[in-house]
This record gives sequence, structure tokens and C-alpha cells, in this order.
Amino acid sequence: MIRSHRVDKNRPPMLFALSLVAVLVGCGEGTDALNSDLQDSDLQASSALEVGAALPELGAPPTQISPSISAAQLLNDNTLTVGLAQAVAAGEAALPVEAVNTVSSTDAPAPSSPSPSLGAALPEETVEETPVEVVSTPVVTPSAPVAVAGPVAAPAAPVTPQPSVTEATTVNSEPPVAAAVPEVPAVEATPITPITPVTSTEDTADVQTRFTGSTSPTFSGEIQDDGSVLLTWDVDPTARGYNVYRDAEYIQTVFDTTYVDDFDAFDRNYYYEIQAFTPDEIYSTIATGLTVAMTGTGRIDPNDPLPAVGLLDDYELVFSDEFNGTSLDISKWNTAYLWGDDLVINSELQHYVDIANDPTFGFNPFTFDGEALTINTIETPPELLEKANGQAYLSGVITSYDAFQFTYGYVEARVQVPFGKGYWPAFWLLNAFYDQDKPEIDIMEFIGDNQDTAYHTFHYYDEAGNLRSTKSEPTFPIDYPANFHTFGAEWSPGTVTFYVDGIARHTITDPKMSQEQMYIIANTAVGGWWPGDPDENTKFPGEYKIDYIRAYQRVGVQLDPPQFANPNSEVPVRGDQDFATPGHLPPFELFPEGYPEL
Repeated sequence: MIRSHRVDKNRPPMLFALSLVAVLVGCGEGTDALNSDLQDSDLQASSALEVGAALPELGAPPTQISPSISAAQLLNDNTLTVGLAQAVAAGEAALPVEAVNTVSSTDAPAPSSPSPSLGAALPEETVEETPVEVVSTPVVTPSAPVAVAGPVAAPAAPVTPQPSVTEATTVNSEPPVAAAVPEVPAVEATPITPITPVTSTEDTADVQTRFTGSTSPTFSGEIQDDGSVLLTWDVDPTARGYNVYRDAEYIQTVFDTTYVDDFDAFDRNYYYEIQAFTPDEIYSTIATGLTVAMTGTGRIDPNDPLPAVGLLDDYELVFSDEFNGTSLDISKWNTAYLWGDDLVINSELQHYVDIANDPTFGFNPFTFDGEALTINTIETPPELLEKANGQAYLSGVITSYDAFQFTYGYVEARVQVPFGKGYWPAFWLLNAFYDQDKPEIDIMEFIGDNQDTAYHTFHYYDEAGNLRSTKSEPTFPIDYPANFHTFGAEWSPGTVTFYVDGIARHTITDPKMSQEQMYIIANTAVGGWWPGDPDENTKFPGEYKIDYIRAYQRVGVQLDPPQFANPNSEVPVRGDQDFATPGHLPPFELFPEGYPEL
């Protein structure tokens, strides 16, 4: 609980000083004693500003520093944004120790910066109130979250977030020679979907200055006249304080439900989240989905990646579904995996309703609004539990296995993913015949309550039957559930490049990159060891909306196999890398009717 001792704002300090002069003169003390007292007071007030010069190096063990009365008074006077030097000077903080991450609601690594070792309650000893007139007290912003003095727990070490700019993740350090890899650039047929933040009635007619969270309506950001952003959110009754994140990076710890983010902004979108922490070092994200669209600065971020240009110049459309009808086109889509609906993988909790083979099941997960397909996920009604093999949720999957298989090309979907713990929508490619490396290309996987991150992964099985996986590369910070976004993959011999909203985000190059026929899959899984189970805040139905799915290939172009200096794959066995999503292919021995083979 924040202490509220403070100087009485209704008692003007100058009036007090003048009264003191009169008393001292009347008692024969003159003004010398008064000047001495005021000088002593000034020395005390200025001491808080000089503490930084005495700080030891960051990373050194916490050092006990005698508290400065003026710095301590900042806390007593309800100063709610505390810099590192001030907190140390006040005796209320130790120097930063190694940062720790938040307690996550899933097993997946958080894409944000390491969470602070913050949260111990401030000491409750009584501090004598000494009115001090502080003219100005600069806030020292730490480069890492402040570590408030007190018992420090040791949460699990975090995964450092990856940059959101275009990255080339080359598994094999030797690039292919003479590989026919096209120029990387944008999908003309796919306009980039801008983020449209939730508007407010207080916006001006010309420029929007106030924004609210798509998933936390009471979380707001307002652009001030000086270009700073005023953030406000609801109080968490269990919280000791709050950590503010911008674009998945920690920026400040505060002890109130407001914060002014004053920084050198560019004309672009900024994504915010708020993390609360308790005195017992328990962390939770309490406010999400706030995208602030900054305009009018006249500055463009030189580090922002640009959309590709001319990607489809020499491609032809070979398969598509625009989902503009009123029902699923069964000539294009299967509604079950090849291994049937009785086999559960990754400890998932859903039953996929196969409307193509069982149209009278009692629930159809596929609905249409004339513009998009929605895969709906619901809790299994009691009367359908037996038909659902006891699975707690009903959902849907579509695959192009019977209608379309291909080797090399560009495939893309424009989708809007559901928000909520336990949801696991995906758009991916799987091998058609299961007789060689059994590769899988995960173009997009999304964990429902990690709303600003999408993952991209390549898997295959080696000759010994081991699943090998690249690191699951994240693309953030984008509020994916708020709007439609495009996800694409350009697959060439030895290489796959993943695109988000027309921007090349990650590239994987390896001798074992799929050389087999693949087919398209889109589905919503529920639960499992990665996303975790739905909780009381998960809203049903979950809606995975698909505007279109399109596949392109070069026609009449010979793509020669790449020549690698090192022909051996460097994709590690799954579990030996930083982080990888699970594969979706069932274990060999569980496949019910044997693998389809050439």
C-alpha cells in the first residue's frame, strides 16, 4: 500500500518562513540563525540529486547507502514515479540485480524484455514528517526495472524478446549456390492491413489523439500537446506497483495507475501493455491491446522494415478460396486430419467436427458472413460429449489434401485470430506422403493470450526418427486479434521466407528444407502443453476468421536444387534450441492406418 504522508499543500512554505523571521527577530536572534537553518535545509534537499555520483557499477551486489532525508521525503510525499538513484538514496531500493521474467499464463516464453525483480513492499517504519520545500527533483529512468529492497524471489529466467525488424535466421551458415531463390518483395494482391485502434468520442475531428485497448477497454493512451503519451489503467487491488512496456520492452516502474511516456516518437504505431506485481513478487499482465497511432512528428523510423515489392511478378495463382459463399466448399477442403478424429496430439482438448463425413454431428464449426469464413470454437454441449470422444471443446480444421498439393511457391492467408487463454489457431503446410523427411512449415501459430506475437517454425524428422525443429521465430509487437493480418511463406529449394503484412520477417535456409509435396491446413486447437487450458476469462465462441487463402507458383520456371557447401542439416533436435513449438504430426506408431506413401 502506498504511504500517503505528504506536506500540506494548503500551508504555503513562504508564509511559514516569513513568520519564522518575525519570531526570530523579535527574540533577538537576528537573521543569521535563520540563514543558517535555510542553508542546512538546502543542503539536505540537494543531497538527493547528487546520489548518482556515488552509485557502484550496475550488476554489483546491492550496497547499503545511508538514506537521504530529501530522497526519502519523495516517497513520503506521494511521489509515485521513482527513479533508480532516488529509490536507492531513499533507502527504499537496492541496486538492480539480474532481471527476472513475469509469471506467464502459458509455458511459452514471453516475447517481452525481462521483468524486474520488483515487488517487495516498502518498509512500514514511521518516518517523521519534516516539511521540505523541494524546488525540482528529476526522475532518473533506470535502464532496467528497479529492484525494491526486500526479499527477492527467483522466477524463471526469461527469453529475451527478438527484434521486430526483419531478421534472417539462417540455420546453415553456408548459403546455397545457384539456388533459384527469387527476389524478396510485396504481395500486390494483398494490401497491408493497418492497425485501427479503438476510437474515442473525445477524438478531434482531424487527428485522433485518444486510444483505448482492444482487449482492455479501460486501458487508454492520450497523445499530449508536447507529443508525450498519457497512459491510464484500472487499479489492481493486489498490486504493489506496475511495470510499463512499450513495443514489448520494459520502460518504467510506477506506483500509480498513470504514466506519461515522453520519448522521441516517430510517425508509426506503438503497442503498450501493463504488468502488475504484488509484494510477494507475483507478476501478471493486467492491461493489454493498446495501440497508439502517432502522427504529425514528421519523422520516419529508419529501422522499420518496408513491404516487399514485386514478389508475385513471375507467379501465377494456382489455388484459392475467397470464402465469399454461404458454406464450405467441400470440393476444396477436407474437414479432418488424415489420422482421423480419435487421435489426440499435444494434449489438446478439442474435437474437430468432420462435417464432410458427418454432417449431422450436431454442431457445424464453419460459418460465413459473405466476406469471410469463421472457424468457431465452443465448449462441448453435454449431449455431444460422447460423440466428441469426451473432448471438452469443439472446433474445426480445413485441409487441402485431396484438392491441392504442391512443391515450392508462395502461399498466403488473410486472417483475424481469436483472443483468449487456451486458443491456438494456426496456418501451416504439412507433407503429403510421409515417406521421407516428413517436413512441416508453420507459417503462423498464435497463442490466444499472448496477443502481440506470432510464431514461425520449420520441422522435419531425421533418419533416426527424431523430430528436428528450428527456433520458433516471433514477430511482434502487433495486436493480432484486433484486426485482419496477412501471413505468407515463400518456399523455394533450400529456403523459406515468412511474411507478415507483406513484410519479410524471417528466413530459414537449410539442406533439409522441404523438397516434398505439401498441402495447406488452417485450424484452431484448444489447450495443450503450449497454450495451456482455457480459464474463466476465455470467451466462447472463439472466432478464427479467414478472409482468403491463396497459393501461387512459378509456371514454366525450372528451380534447380541448391548446392550447399555443407550438405548436413544444422536444424537441432527439438529441445536443443532456445524455443520451438511442437510438431503436429502424430507419433509414427500411433498413426491409425499407416502413412500415405508415394
